Amino acid sequence: MTAAIRCEDWRTASHAEVAPLLACEAAAWDAELGWDVTHSWRVIEPARAAGVLPGFIARDERGSVAGWTWFLERNGTLQVAALVATDAACVRALVSAILTSPEASRTEARVFSIRGVPPGIERALEEHGLAVSRYSYLSVELGAVRGAAVGRVMRPDDLDGCVRLFASAYAAKGGVRAFAPRGRTDEWCEYVGNLLETDGCGVFLSDASFVIAGGGDDEGRMVAAIVTTSVARDVAHVAQIAVDPAFQGAGFGRRLLDSAMSAASARGFSRMTLLVADDASAARALYAGRGFLETATFVVAGSQPRRLSSVALAGGGASTRR
Repeated sequence: MTAAIRCEDWRTASHAEVAPLLACEAAAWDAELGWDVTHSWRVIEPARAAGVLPGFIARDERGSVAGWTWFLERNGTLQVAALVATDAACVRALVSAILTSPEASRTEARVFSIRGVPPGIERALEEHGLAVSRYSYLSVELGAVRGAAVGRVMRPDDLDGCVRLFASAYAAKGGVRAFAPRGRTDEWCEYVGNLLETDGCGVFLSDASFVIAGGGDDEGRMVAAIVTTSVARDVAHVAQIAVDPAFQGAGFGRRLLDSAMSAASARGFSRMTLLVADDASAARALYAGRGFLETATFVVAGSQPRRLSSVALAGGGASTRR
């Protein structure tokens, strides 16, 4: 069966063949995640047609589409944002094609962030030496949530403070991370910039994003923060939540989440979503206590083993900051 699968550069395919594939995947994001990617994915087809967005289409022995994928080469990292297939042999062929591509040969790190669990995906990734982890996509109906906000609302000029906070919060963590895979300052700057300035992970909601500052001798030091975005007309998303290691255990994460839920509800959002690692027991307990339920699964893999408790949807659409 494996020999019958062949992978072709999707940049040679016609718009008529690719458009339905993208539309079907976008519909799945809407149905499973409540995520409207129509706007953020608008750049995919023009970039593919122009030959600057790599990807593959896997065909069976009849020439029919059996699966497909697209990925990016960014600052020394190969970022795989979609892989769709219903057969393990097809998944294996696509993973192999990606990791032996010219783009992969030019990069130092590889990061996969895949909606769903395509058959055999974890084994295929592990066979190529990648560390693999599952993440749960959680959702809660907000209803009439009310409560006093903690800290202050986040501003665009908080970018530098967020970079320092996130880098500090994740510095000692292991496992697989779908952002800033090597922990470099430039990676953190790009990641935070994408959250606050682009719609790749939803549109930044400043009045539902909060900062707690004033740690130790530095009154301006950011010690905890939550970034909330809008991923659909009525769906808010916790793109990131982080607490400085020196202040963990003080309840800042819980208070920030409550503030974001209350603010999003007041703005008219009816649902909130987020992504959390399956082995992040403390974070999962917090979210369960607030009524979050699992609605979908992501597979995240990387060549830089790390661990995280909450992660933005790095593959949640083509960031316009490419």
